[in-house]
Amino acid sequence: MCGRYQLTRKSQHKVQTYYNIDSIQSLKSWKREYNIPPRTVAPIITQKNIQRVFHLGFWSMLHPSSKNLNDATKYSTFNARIETVHQKLTFKEALKKRRCIIPAEGFFEWIGPKGRKQPLHINKKNKGFLSMAGLFNLFIPPNTNGQAIYTFTILTTKSSPWMARIHNRMPFILSDQQIELWLSSFSSLSEINQLLSSSPSAEFECYPVDGRILNSGLIDNPKCIEPALNPLFMK
Repeated sequence: MCGRYQLTRKSQHKVQTYYNIDSIQSLKSWKREYNIPPRTVAPIITQKNIQRVFHLGFWSMLHPSSKNLNDATKYSTFNARIETVHQKLTFKEALKKRRCIIPAEGFFEWIGPKGRKQPLHINKKNKGFLSMAGLFNLFIPPNTNGQAIYTFTILTTKSSPWMARIHNRMPFILSDQQIELWLSSFSSLSEINQLLSSSPSAEFECYPVDGRILNSGLIDNPKCIEPALNPLFMK
């Protein structure tokens, strides 16, 4: 699964260059950076025709028929399994035509025995961006004069051999060569299915971070990604 990740404001210009962003919509509501949890606002990348846009979305995908954002607390839709994404009403139409990328500098996972879980910060060995594959829906809350909100989910897949030591699931990380195919509205569903059947190719590394800080969903500062001085547990 993917339940916390990192993308900092200082990386914005690098994101623009790395992903060939054509335009940026308002990022004023982007608050979380070092410890981004579900059901908060975070940046995503979408593409219309050939124009790539960097803007904000709400991390928990709502079906268009949802009544309000509180519906996100009723169901766990911040992740979608690639094995069943074609079957779920909330996800299957989005897979055909509403795909996005959630850029990240790293994500977090926990290991160890119950009661002594040790959080790990996981990132690419080359320190490049993690292009997490996502889906989105447009949701129009009541009493907003038709102002649509992007709501998104992160796709997860069976872990790579490296990641399997930590968790049996991981976000589906797109290679640089897969980005255009994933974002393009001209890609066929068969091409997308073939892409999702590929094995994760990124090489990762990890280090322990302070669980007293990261385990709180409220704390969001650079200490969240500092190496732990006294890690509780390591495999």
